[in-house]
Amino acid sequence: MIDERLEFEAKERLTDFLKDTTALVRHLVYEGIDDDHRPFFFEDLSDQIRTAWEEFEEDFNINDAIDQINDTDAEKFQASGLYGSQLDLKLSVIDKWKKRFSKKRIKKILLKLLDAIDTVLDSLIAATGMNEALKEIKDILRNSIDE
Repeated sequence: MIDERLEFEAKERLTDFLKDTTALVRHLVYEGIDDDHRPFFFEDLSDQIRTAWEEFEEDFNINDAIDQINDTDAEKFQASGLYGSQLDLKLSVIDKWKKRFSKKRIKKILLKLLDAIDTVLDSLIAATGMNEALKEIKDILRNSIDE
């Protein structure tokens, strides 16, 4: 059983994760270039990527998603490993990849970062029943990375 302090902390950290992930995806959509100033994504899809993101931003209500996090029972976070040391580890891995990506903007690191985010995002959606639109647009961006 998760105590109230751990539950509160988990909800706070997951809210920050959601905000940070949304901001990262937004940044990638509009500033998705590597250290050599080459786009991460297929260039011929850039207009579609931006249009899809703009549509997402019109439809996705982050405040509703945050409410869903705050309304979720602690047992669901526990069942998804989204509390305590398990959440610490997951968020630490994301943080490590973010730091590496901020120092060296290359596709290999971006892929690792997006995969680490996916681990938490999948569990968050399962635990809260949150809208999957952010995961879907993040996934399609990952699949649009030009090798």
